Amino acid sequence: MASYQLRSASFRLVYDDGMTGDGKPKRHTKSYTGIDSSLPADQLFQAAVTISSLSAKELLAAQKQEMEEII
Repeated sequence: MASYQLRSASFRLVYDDGMTGDGKPKRHTKSYTGIDSSLPADQLFQAAVTISSLSAKELLAAQKQEMEEII
């Protein structure tokens, strides 16, 4: 029977980067790899707030991405 095995986890912050010439929103992302996949959401949220405070751009979203391998 097949199962999932966690390969890696990353943390991605999405920032507002203004508007394009035709009025569409632009986004800028920054990813941090090698995070501990067992961290609670509260700690990841606090990390997002702390990191985004160093940027002049507005933080729109914080995302945790996990890569799993089917074995």
